Amino acid sequence: MEIAYRHEIRIPIGPFEALELEQRLSAALRTDNSAKPGGEYRVRSLCFEEAGERSPLRRQDGLSGRIKFRLRLYDGNMERICLEKRVRHCGLAAEQCAWITAEECAALLQGNLEPLRNNGSDLAGELCARLRGGALRPCCVVDHRRRAFVSSQEGVRVRLDTDIRGSENAAAFLDAGALGLPAASVSVLEVQFESYLPRRIAELTRLQAGPGAVGSKAAALCLAY
Repeated sequence: MEIAYRHEIRIPIGPFEALELEQRLSAALRTDNSAKPGGEYRVRSLCFEEAGERSPLRRQDGLSGRIKFRLRLYDGNMERICLEKRVRHCGLAAEQCAWITAEECAALLQGNLEPLRNNGSDLAGELCARLRGGALRPCCVVDHRRRAFVSSQEGVRVRLDTDIRGSENAAAFLDAGALGLPAASVSVLEVQFESYLPRRIAELTRLQAGPGAVGSKAAALCLAY
């Protein structure tokens, strides 16, 4: 399957900057269709780490050539859990997605990969193979509030992630009551676009076109401690 790469800029910002930016974006851009009527939704991610590497809660992310797997819950909906594979290359990012069930996820957390192997998707099969071979292991849970905005120009997507929390108890991924520790006052601004960053979006976000700083919510948690 051919992977479509996009430019991605992701930087940590402070609480007052996040509040100001949210107000500015709300007035100028359309809210993503995936948001609830209030314009926001919550995202919970189960992150995987490669064998021999340090936990994502203690390292920076986004290195060129890096492949990252994660499972995601949106607004606590366990009927369909998103399996994502993210690839970064030369400052560009791409992702592939598949859906798994809560039963397959629960079995994975207990070390039983057979239900995941029978999922039928190539992506689930690849994750299963990497887990079986010891190349990956579940390592932490990251939870955050998201406001997402879109623009038809250059396929722009702007995401503002706040109230970031994390835990190294990967087994708690399906436990809605386990929120983890807060990332102090760190938020994350993420801007995705196709060929170039439009001037209007650069002015709204106060960014400049280019490779930018790259990190993740797990890296934001790292900055808080």
